[in-house]
Amino acid sequence: AICKMRLFAFVFTFFLSLPCLMALCVEMNRSKLPRREILIKSSITAGALLSQPFISRADDRGYTIAPCPSIGNCVSTANFKVLKNFSPPWDFASATKNPTEAFNELVKAAKKDGLYNVLFEDPENFFLKCEAKSLVPPDGFDDTEFLLKPKEGLVLFKTQSRQTVNLGPIIVSDGNSARNRLETLRNRLGWPELSTMQVNSPAAAKNKT
Repeated sequence: AICKMRLFAFVFTFFLSLPCLMALCVEMNRSKLPRREILIKSSITAGALLSQPFISRADDRGYTIAPCPSIGNCVSTANFKVLKNFSPPWDFASATKNPTEAFNELVKAAKKDGLYNVLFEDPENFFLKCEAKSLVPPDGFDDTEFLLKPKEGLVLFKTQSRQTVNLGPIIVSDGNSARNRLETLRNRLGWPELSTMQVNSPAAAKNKT
């Protein structure tokens, strides 16, 4: 049932995007843009129109962190098999055993100095959704979501650009800007990240989703 709902959402969004894509084609034809600029504009527009939330209530267990897609600028604690998109979970229990206190600290640190713009908070389930300005494209946004696991004392997260910029077959990198933003937040909180040995342990493997 969940797969059917996601398929329906994708198809529905695609058909909604058709008029915008057609309008873009007409605009580019009138303006006679160079081929390189056409490729960049079309990839940005399609990425923005077809982007979908990447964390959802998949079942009665609550929120889950999804792995990154195969393309695009993205970092996730669920990508432990694809190292270029992987970042280890954070250990909030080293600072406090109280998940409510940890969640409040996370929200406070995310908002400080406009590091993130908080879009949604679910304190009961320790879930936080934010956005931040992308480096690529400069007028784009990165979606970032955090999920605290009280029993394990961990913070799982994922950050993903809403849009991708292509130069021919090559996707333009964000220069690790989203990853560096996460690191700024982690250092602000003073929470260590799990080591590679801890992430690969049988106990940690159960806590990655």
